[in-house]
Amino acid sequence: MSKITKKIRFVILMALLAAFAVFGAACGETQTKSENAIDASSFTVADIYYGETPSPSGATAAHGTVEYVYSADENGEYTAMTQFDVGTYYVKAVVKESDTYEGAESEAISFRVKKLANSVSAVSIEDIVYGETPAPSATAAHGTVEYVYSADENGEYTEMTEFSVGTYYVKAVVEEGATYEGAESEPVSFRVKNANAIDDSAFTVADIFYGQNPSPTGATAQYGTIEYLYSTEENGEYTEMTEFSVGTYYVKAVVEEGDLYGGAESKVVSFQVKKLENAITGQISIEDIVYGDMPAPSGATAAHGDVKYVYAESENGEYAEMTDFSVGTYYVKAVVEESETYEGAESEAVSFQVNPFVADPLGFVAGNGTTVTTELKDEENVVKAVLGADSHIYFKDVIAENGEKGKFFLTESGYTHVTFEMYVESASAFQFYTSKLNIWTRGDGYDWSANPAEDETQGDFLRSYQDELRKPLNRGAWYTVSMRVENYSDAVSIQAFEGAATIYLKNLTFTDGFPAERAKKQPDALGFKAVDASGGALAEKVTEGDFAGTVKFTASAGGSEWDNANRITFDGVYDGSAYQGIFFDENWNTIVFEVYFAGGYVIAPSCGGVSSWWSTHGHEASDSNLWNYLSVTNESGESVKTLTSGCWYTFSIKKGTAAEYCIGFAANSVAYFRNLHFSDAQ
Repeated sequence: MSKITKKIRFVILMALLAAFAVFGAACGETQTKSENAIDASSFTVADIYYGETPSPSGATAAHGTVEYVYSADENGEYTAMTQFDVGTYYVKAVVKESDTYEGAESEAISFRVKKLANSVSAVSIEDIVYGETPAPSATAAHGTVEYVYSADENGEYTEMTEFSVGTYYVKAVVEEGATYEGAESEPVSFRVKNANAIDDSAFTVADIFYGQNPSPTGATAQYGTIEYLYSTEENGEYTEMTEFSVGTYYVKAVVEEGDLYGGAESKVVSFQVKKLENAITGQISIEDIVYGDMPAPSGATAAHGDVKYVYAESENGEYAEMTDFSVGTYYVKAVVEESETYEGAESEAVSFQVNPFVADPLGFVAGNGTTVTTELKDEENVVKAVLGADSHIYFKDVIAENGEKGKFFLTESGYTHVTFEMYVESASAFQFYTSKLNIWTRGDGYDWSANPAEDETQGDFLRSYQDELRKPLNRGAWYTVSMRVENYSDAVSIQAFEGAATIYLKNLTFTDGFPAERAKKQPDALGFKAVDASGGALAEKVTEGDFAGTVKFTASAGGSEWDNANRITFDGVYDGSAYQGIFFDENWNTIVFEVYFAGGYVIAPSCGGVSSWWSTHGHEASDSNLWNYLSVTNESGESVKTLTSGCWYTFSIKKGTAAEYCIGFAANSVAYFRNLHFSDAQ
């Protein structure tokens, strides 16, 4: 029978019962309880999970309130229940009997109380070092989490207590319980490491000085003993080191691999091996010295290295080692040069004096046949020496310490020259015994300057001066005489030669060179002067035209080509009335000038005491001796002896014995002159 049919019959039945009840009551009959029934056509109940309460529904009753009763046995006793274990249960809809209607119950329907669903979170785990126990963590919805391990991600997972070095996998699992399902997580890997670890967060090393050993600190290893390795290159090979040169080094903290742990190394840290600091200690002690001696500083020491002494001519000047010291103030410092292992150092400067060696200014010593006395001359105390023929006079402090004449020992002190002042009262000639050879001079003014002396000239060994210029020694005046005598092994003296001599001497000194000479005065480059005995010769400066900057000389009309009344001479040689002696107050050797012959004959008298002539029309000068004193070059610098008009020539007239220097012209001649100057050329 279908549920719909049953429901229709139930409704009809209920209507009939109600009609009967009314009819009975109306007829005064005894009342009866109404029959009851439960409509279970919609009766249902859903499965539940453990801990939940079932919620049956859909059952209705003809009379009364529907209640639900439960039983674990379909045919067992049904009661009201509030707790349900996991399993199958049955439920009925019931209506309790009342005074007016009968009780009723439905057929039983079943439902299940299911175990709780379960889940496990992802496992969290850190790598471990061999010997440690892994500490995974995970949470489960229900039940107690346990951990199982495998060396193969897809292998068998079991509980483990020992782990070798390598990679492992762990799962979190919950076994099924009475009220909940079992669960497991996805596998998670971790490593049992054989590597060690060094904490280098505080790793450092201080710079050191050469000779010290570095002391790195602050590195700690998890396992094993730390050692330190060094390299001169950051990415180079690191080794143990016990000696460190100056420079930059790099260090690592390392642990060698052991049986149960791996090797490890720290970051690289650099440090410097610095040069040893240095300092000069002790005060420099130094005494003033005499020229020619060597200073002897002492007292300075250094923390490192060898002290040497360096010198300068000014306190803030450039210091260097020196062996030659002139007279004056010097400064000395003690220094140590920087080396590969220590710094350089220098002291403060200390001054000292180099004093001149002062000879006895009257320190002249008589040789055999010579008398020496002190007399007053020209209001000065001087030595008067009277020398017999071939007799000598020597110099005090030049005689050897043992009293022997002939050892010039002052060269050991740096002196090379004896200088003194000399006045010749009478003499025929002298021999000066210098360092190279004997040099002699006539008492009447013989000049030895240009005479050869082996590969040098005599003037390189003996010179005489007046007015700070070299002049030939002569009678009747004071001269400064200087003799070069270094490395001399024989007597240093003056010898009267070819007869007796009387001389005066003063101001004996020793020097390291000849006296300085003052600059000689040059004439006016256009200092040409006309000399005209007949009246009419003219010398005038040209300011315009092709010959601007020259002196034009025009001879007078009087006289003939043989007449040297028409002459031109040279400023500094001719003072307007007379010539100034043998080369001239400034002691030059040569007159040089340029001349342009515009026409006429020219005569060249008194060129070093020789006079001759030649024609500007091409004749050569007649006196060949002229060319010992005169040289002429053309504009190309070639030496010539035949002159023509219309060209520039350079004339050089050497010093000779004559007192007259000039160029003479024939009447009506014209010439131009320029660039007058004097020269030392021999």
